[in-house]
Amino acid sequence: MSDWWATVADGRQQAHTTWWFLTRVPARYSLGFRMDLAFVLRSPGLAIYYLALDAILIPASGATTFLLAERLTGLGSWSVAQVTFLLGYATLVEGILAVAFTYNVSHISRRIGRGQFDHLLVQPQPLWLSLLSEGFAPVTGGAAVAMGIAILAWSITRLPLDTDIAWWGFFLANLGASVVAVLGAMFAWSSLAFWAPVAAEEVATNVHEALTTLGVFPLDGLGTVLTAGLVAAVPAGLVAWLPARALLGVGATATPLWATPAAAVALAIIGAATFRVGLGRYRCVGSSRYTDFGHRR
Repeated sequence: MSDWWATVADGRQQAHTTWWFLTRVPARYSLGFRMDLAFVLRSPGLAIYYLALDAILIPASGATTFLLAERLTGLGSWSVAQVTFLLGYATLVEGILAVAFTYNVSHISRRIGRGQFDHLLVQPQPLWLSLLSEGFAPVTGGAAVAMGIAILAWSITRLPLDTDIAWWGFFLANLGASVVAVLGAMFAWSSLAFWAPVAAEEVATNVHEALTTLGVFPLDGLGTVLTAGLVAAVPAGLVAWLPARALLGVGATATPLWATPAAAVALAIIGAATFRVGLGRYRCVGSSRYTDFGHRR
């Protein structure tokens, strides 16, 4: 009888946890949307300026690649339309990060290095929920998503693709994996801020710049060591090159459609493990540095 009651109690606890997750997470996203919308409506002119600036600057980061491809009628084995797909994919990944993980959530080294991590620890909710939902800003970050979708849609119309349900399923899986890969790498490098707050903030910022800059280039033709480094240590190749290569079938050697998801899982595990170790140290020694610059209030 006691075993039966224990089973019932465990079932009720699991049901309560599931219900809490299904209701709490949407509530947090709703709050983030309302806060972001209030920010926009407080100064529409400034908000339109930021949205237009994002819509121009984010695709412009890959303009060099596109212009080279257009001038040379392609880059290596990549046609102009395929390069355009690569740029649209990278823009969409950057847009998703801007929508879902802004306010220094993806740049968590800044919160750690500036002593702002206590803001998360004192909240009456799990840390994972804060990290998952606190950076949600769909209005101010939506311009990059819209631009990425537009570039992708335009490129797909120029490509001989069989865009059936299976292809779109692999596309969404790879897109999500690219976002996870960037977050995993950023959390892994950012965790160094638990030991070296100022230096690690600069290192993580440079890693993000490398991801943004190199993520819009086809990396075919690089040496094995350099390619491995740009897929594993600083995974610029996972931003768009490897998934686009698999989805479009570029190159003499076929890239598996599961390559990017598998790499993303590995990076997520490494990032989570590194962050967990650093968090244990932070709980023991804390931070002697604090600045109120750069966080959501």
